[in-house]
Amino acid sequence: MEYRKKIKETIEKLKKLFSINEAEYYEDFCKLFPLIRSLFYAVKKFKEELKKFKLKKNILDFGDLEHLLLKLLVIDKDAYAEIATPYAYIAQTGNQQTLNSSTGKILVKTKLAQNLSEEFDEILIDEYQDTNEIQDLIFRAISKQEKNLFIVGDAKQSIYGFRQAMPEIFIKKKETYELYNQIMPIFPAKIILEKNFRSKKEIIDAVNFIFDQLMSCDIGGINYDQEEKMVAGIENSKNKAAPLEQKEKSLYLNIIESENSGEELDVIEARYTAQIINKMVSEGYKVQDGDTSRPVKFSDFCILFRNTKQHMETFKRILEESMSVCSDTSENFFALREITTVISLLRVIDNPVQDIPLLAVLTGPIFGFSLDELAQIRSKDKENALFISIKNTANSHCIYFLEKLEEYRNLAKTLTISHLLDYIYYKLGIISMIQVFDNGNSKVANLKRFLLYARDYERSAQNNSLSGFLNLIDKLEANQTNLEGNSAESKSENAVKIMSIHRSKGLEFPICILANCSRKFHKDHEDLLLHPKLGIGMKIRDLEKMYQYTTLQREAISLEIKKEETSEELRILYVALTRAKQKLILLSTVKNLTKTLQRLSIGIASHKKTLAFTIKNCQSFTDWLLLCALRHPSGDILREMIYMENEIVEITEGNWEIEIVTSKIIAQKDSSDPPGPEKAHSDPDIIKKSVCDHEIFLELSRRFDYYYDKKDLLGIPAKISVSELAKSYNSDSYEANLKPSFLDSQKHTATERGSALHYFLQVADFNKAKNNLKNYCFELIKTGILSEQQKTMLDFEKLHIFFQSDLVKRILASPYVLREYRFTVDIKSSTIKKDLTGNLKDELVVLQGAIDCIFEEDGYIVIVDYKTDKTKTTKKLVELYSHQLNLYRYAIERCTDKKVKSCIIYSFDLGKEIII
Repeated sequence: MEYRKKIKETIEKLKKLFSINEAEYYEDFCKLFPLIRSLFYAVKKFKEELKKFKLKKNILDFGDLEHLLLKLLVIDKDAYAEIATPYAYIAQTGNQQTLNSSTGKILVKTKLAQNLSEEFDEILIDEYQDTNEIQDLIFRAISKQEKNLFIVGDAKQSIYGFRQAMPEIFIKKKETYELYNQIMPIFPAKIILEKNFRSKKEIIDAVNFIFDQLMSCDIGGINYDQEEKMVAGIENSKNKAAPLEQKEKSLYLNIIESENSGEELDVIEARYTAQIINKMVSEGYKVQDGDTSRPVKFSDFCILFRNTKQHMETFKRILEESMSVCSDTSENFFALREITTVISLLRVIDNPVQDIPLLAVLTGPIFGFSLDELAQIRSKDKENALFISIKNTANSHCIYFLEKLEEYRNLAKTLTISHLLDYIYYKLGIISMIQVFDNGNSKVANLKRFLLYARDYERSAQNNSLSGFLNLIDKLEANQTNLEGNSAESKSENAVKIMSIHRSKGLEFPICILANCSRKFHKDHEDLLLHPKLGIGMKIRDLEKMYQYTTLQREAISLEIKKEETSEELRILYVALTRAKQKLILLSTVKNLTKTLQRLSIGIASHKKTLAFTIKNCQSFTDWLLLCALRHPSGDILREMIYMENEIVEITEGNWEIEIVTSKIIAQKDSSDPPGPEKAHSDPDIIKKSVCDHEIFLELSRRFDYYYDKKDLLGIPAKISVSELAKSYNSDSYEANLKPSFLDSQKHTATERGSALHYFLQVADFNKAKNNLKNYCFELIKTGILSEQQKTMLDFEKLHIFFQSDLVKRILASPYVLREYRFTVDIKSSTIKKDLTGNLKDELVVLQGAIDCIFEEDGYIVIVDYKTDKTKTTKKLVELYSHQLNLYRYAIERCTDKKVKSCIIYSFDLGKEIII
């Protein structure tokens, strides 16, 4: 049954891709052509204006340097014939050297490139899999016909697609070059560096098995064959280490079954990770250190994340409860304590009437106001801004702050931002204060880096004011743009490391824990897509009918981008699994393990490799790892859960340890930990010995007995929808009477049918539907607006009655019609809670809703609400929905400034309209 369902889903996806013919495709192309031409023109003009701006400021970015260098080294052969100097002399000497580009153009090397080629005997380049086409052309242009190029790389470790890295350049060279023959050398040639001197053989066996199953030309860009498989090199090294006492498994796959998500999921994984690390340290797990073994330290552990921004802080917070932790520089620069302190001060200098930045400055180490002191100041002046309260207070502390602030505000008018910061750093003694904190040197380095960013801003910005600089910071934070800061060091060298997989590239650690494996791959694509080879693809927006639909070229580009993204995710996993020297632990959190395994097992066939189609449809690292675990000899525990035969098992070296735990067990282990200091103070003997201060007791009683004069508003939401409010008015009968007439249908649920009907009435052209309803539905299906499944849910007989009604004639005759009209207005709280008195009944609540249809008639508005309730009389509908329609009336008159003529319920079950 599951196989059949999967096949049907795949066929449905294919039908959407091939739903139009050649003529329709050409029509789409003609619609898009003027838009794309205008877009390219706008981008070209923007590039020209940006170039002028850069020349004016005398600045270049890294991309500019690459392109300008390439212009000095090569020229298009077609353009070359038309240029006299400085290139013509190349032809005169008969020494014309050419290069081929990926676009098919022939490029001619300039005299400069030829001269540079003679300067280098050898050109050695590492990490060549991360080069792009421009960089490749530059290297080729300065080489001697590529014969003195020595490049090293591993296409399986190309993980910088976001920087336009093109691993296919390296792959193509590797595939075309012959193996190096020492006796009869022919160049260019290749040498396979298959030995791994980092990881133990057990880890290498596990990695080879996983990527033999997953990686291919289709997914990953390269076949994981004998040339790509790793060979253990440690055993053959001269410094062969002494064997460890404990027997290692190849890989440790720890599966956590949990119903949690989001941050709760991170907390569970973090607590489980802490348990693993603490257990290994307390039990004296041995790690290799040179020729000997020693007990493991916290610094031997590294926790890797695909994306640290969302999850690192939670892990760090949990782990710091029992161990020292240090993280990489991916921490938000603007969230660093030392940076927020300075930014808050700059905000106050720019505009002191900002309570939150001012409070941060006052309570910080610079001015040292206590919370009690500020509370006393505020209690005397609650109505004004905090700055006004400070001005109205005459004590010495406030006067000192106001004098200093006035000094800095005057300096800000004449000094540049960097000079102002420099003055603040040393005049206020911020640098000296920060140095006494933990990681003081790192914090000072971040402050100095912030000063450099300010100087960069002064050189490039037109508006060099303090306000402009703060606006830029606000935009960077809003766009979640992080700036590079100084590496955050732990106060202890013996600390667990947390870092992203990208930052771990090239590094090695005795024990690696890959966390957050269940993070779903990002597969959402924008309406407009760009691809370096396939070009541009975008959706078409029909402004008359108010809908948009995708195009064949956009879908083709989307498929290619998804394939490339999946390939890069697989290579990222490869980098992560090859960082471990001795032990590799993988954490996978699954909501329903049995269901997940059943879903994955559908794609496992009897082939030696897992099919590329199956791999491409996986949603996370966890899916890939479980797929491999199901085929590994050690995966019996997983296969037994879904009654899977062992015929799909691939024989391989190395044993895996697969452990399944639940989040409840992890929580129970945490609760059994010894009580912390906060629990020690609950000793009743200590409480008995305490002395009660009568005055303090009275003050606490007064505060805790405080009476909230608006308590009657409790329970009233700040925002409510019309349907929720209407439901509260008809609580006894509302649910029972919301059954559509087609509820007894076996094929589709009531919700699905009701949604399909409302969606159709929202997108339909009433004129076309009135003339020929079924033909019009087929037209909507062809254009992708309506699906076949939605069509089967529509009751054509009742829709036909509706489209022939007088109501539809009135709608079609109206000069102004809006469908699915969404609104937001305020209403008095007494509308929700009738027993409110005094000023409370006038407190405002936000009301939101959506009206099926409104149209204008004789200068008035008519409201139409479609209902599918199964009923025999109109009386029940009026009772149920009259209050809802009255709320619609109130909202429309507020939003449109026009009176509502009438509110109409159209009952599809009765086939008639009911005026409220």
